[in-house]
Amino acid sequence: MRVGRIVLMLGAIGLGQVSGVAAQDQGRAALAGGIVYSMQESDVIGASGTPGLARPSVAGSAPGFLVNAEFAASRPIWWGVEVSNNARFTSIQTASSGLSGSVKSEDRHRDLIISALVHFRQNLGAYVGLDVMGGASFVQEDTVLQSARTLPSRTYGPYGPEESITRNTAGAVAGVDLGIHITRRLSIGPTFRAHFISRARPGDGTVSGGFGLGTLVLRLGGSVRLAL
Repeated sequence: MRVGRIVLMLGAIGLGQVSGVAAQDQGRAALAGGIVYSMQESDVIGASGTPGLARPSVAGSAPGFLVNAEFAASRPIWWGVEVSNNARFTSIQTASSGLSGSVKSEDRHRDLIISALVHFRQNLGAYVGLDVMGGASFVQEDTVLQSARTLPSRTYGPYGPEESITRNTAGAVAGVDLGIHITRRLSIGPTFRAHFISRARPGDGTVSGGFGLGTLVLRLGGSVRLAL
């Protein structure tokens, strides 16, 4: 009986040590980064606008990244700053130019998003943590545009020089991270962001309005987080 008790005690101590190693250590700050896939739909206004308006709206998907820094306020609340960007995706638009035929444009677009976030972090056990967040964003839209006009033969001529159209705007963001702990301070897991961006609208007199960019941008992927 005594030997059995000793074995049980040693086993309990061992489990406690393993649990202690696996238990989350949130620290007072954290750095995180990951790879995401960015997706956005067309704006229905741009897709079905007035005659002469470029169609369809600029939309597409591309890989990207996000990096962020977080600071503990009063647990479970954290403050954070996040930078997210995507590689340019390509969208083709055409527009009637009256008797002279039509114009075709190749638009290569990306959105750089810088967000101020409030995090609510909750442990779901020794190995898993849930992070729900929301905040406000600064968004820099950038579209590299090249245009080609129809020739007398009714075929399109060569593309002209590149033109970069940049517009700064505001947005809001909501997201979720799920962290699976590898060590006390290091975790990996899926990440998701929904960005709601204030876009220019077709017919408002701006070049950006003619792109008909969608308000909603979704970015999902995976990230690594290191507590400091």
